[in-house]
Amino acid sequence: MFDFCDKCGGMMLPSKLSEESVLECNVCGNIKALDGDLIDDYKFTKVIKHQTNP
Repeated sequence: MFDFCDKCGGMMLPSKLSEESVLECNVCGNIKALDGDLIDDYKFTKVIKHQTNP
């Protein structure tokens, strides 16, 4: 499922704003709250990259 920004048409990406899950435009930074039905459509994950020593 994709959502697009009402202001500029950019793609809205899932983001965490403090403790609240939101959609944030990757172009202009517009923020849209994720509520009820929408929050179940998105899965938040955290990727941790480990640096290896040669």
